[in-house]
Amino acid sequence: MYETSRARRALAEVGLQEGLGADEVHSRLRVALRLGETGQRILAFYLNEVDLRRLHPSWGCSSTAHYAEDRLGLDRRRTSELLAAARKLLTLPAIDRAFCEQQIGWSKVTELLKVATPEHEEEWLQRAKERTCRALRLEVRRARPGSAPHKSGEANGLPEVRYVVHTSVDALTFEKLETNLVNSLRSGAVTLSGCPDNEEASSWRGAAPCRAEAIERSRFAVERGACAMRTASTEATRRASTRRRRHGPCASASWCGTAGAADAAAPGTC
Repeated sequence: MYETSRARRALAEVGLQEGLGADEVHSRLRVALRLGETGQRILAFYLNEVDLRRLHPSWGCSSTAHYAEDRLGLDRRRTSELLAAARKLLTLPAIDRAFCEQQIGWSKVTELLKVATPEHEEEWLQRAKERTCRALRLEVRRARPGSAPHKSGEANGLPEVRYVVHTSVDALTFEKLETNLVNSLRSGAVTLSGCPDNEEASSWRGAAPCRAEAIERSRFAVERGACAMRTASTEATRRASTRRRRHGPCASASWCGTAGAADAAAPGTC
């Protein structure tokens, strides 16, 4: 095949030889590293071409990810990363140019893409030239996307760590947490992750009440039984607790009866 013959010629030009001196081994390793990094940039560029121009049907594929997996052997996650890098580099020409001119490597490029924006591109690029890849990675972890690099002495302490915690709470605690979240969204103190891309940072305060109302509607849907977020017993307990707070002791067993006779409370209690 044509591609195989080109690969063989490239290997022949590099020359795989044993017994070379330390300096020559180091030189060839640098060449190999650069070839690998250049390959990543080429992959990113042409995968983006396939995606932008909708070329994947030419190979009978339903998407760019399908094409990359079926024809190139790339898993979908790797394809997604390369496409994201290609798109981001279109907005960061200085970083792209620095890579092409061998001022920085691909590892530094991928770190810069996590935080750099056109506004602070030059500052981050200069920082990448001054730092090792490990130091740059640590500084990126301490920064927020879109922000400028920390000044000297400002980046003390541990990097920011974000993680999701899954836990279970009783019905009353859950309702309190929901109420606090709604109030925080209305005041603009917090935002929800995973918002649509068209919600810019400058308008999140105005959109917060809408998200708060959505949470309230979701909570009321749970109370009506339209959303299966809790088991029947937990839901019945929460409803009974809410009614007791609002109306005081109930007057009859039928008023607070739940899913079955075993769940019906005695008259005057809930």
